[in-house]
Amino acid sequence: MHIEENRERNREKNRDENREKNRDENREKNRDENREKNREKNREKNREKNRENKEKTDDPITLSASVLTKDPFSIMLSGKTVLSGCGGDTSYLDADRLPKIQSDMVTNVSTIKTIMKETLVSDLHTRTGGIHIIGLFGPEGKICIIEDIGRHNALDRAIGYGLKHGVDFSRTIVTCSGRISSEMVRKCLMANIPIIASRGATTTLAISMAEKAGLTVIGFVRSQKMNIYTGVERVRNE
Repeated sequence: MHIEENRERNREKNRDENREKNRDENREKNRDENREKNREKNREKNREKNRENKEKTDDPITLSASVLTKDPFSIMLSGKTVLSGCGGDTSYLDADRLPKIQSDMVTNVSTIKTIMKETLVSDLHTRTGGIHIIGLFGPEGKICIIEDIGRHNALDRAIGYGLKHGVDFSRTIVTCSGRISSEMVRKCLMANIPIIASRGATTTLAISMAEKAGLTVIGFVRSQKMNIYTGVERVRNE
């Protein structure tokens, strides 16, 4: 009886041990299979990435470049000057080395009034009073009207428009809705724009700089009057 019981216990024990052993073997086998699957998956991903990178590298690339052999807006550096723009920024342009205006352009009082009126026709400016307007005019009339939150930005954009379209700046007039600052005078000198007119005021430094360089500066343009601060010989009273 006891012998039979012992045999049965041993059999049960062996069965349990075998089951546990099989479970462990199956778990280990599954782990190995999963590891191998993941490794193969990663290898395939890397191969795919390498193929894509190779295809991109093999694509033909076309490069183009345009070169200016002479920069008409080259910067002339010297001491610093505090600008009139927001934040009181600093410019290192040397006022004494700025170019002189090279132009024989002549206009008249009537034309200045007319183009100023045309410049200020802006619904956004009328409704908000929060933007500036720059007009660029040539012998044939309006070249472009630019609106911007900053008058310096607007002038830069107008000059850029002129450069892009091959405008002869020596035959142009700039009109402005805001104050004429020394920095705006500098921009006109660099572009060789002979006349700048505004419905607003002009700073003392702007007038001084314009006078040295032969730029005509006109302020407070109204229907009945205007102030010609420099270059009066370019504006006929007609």
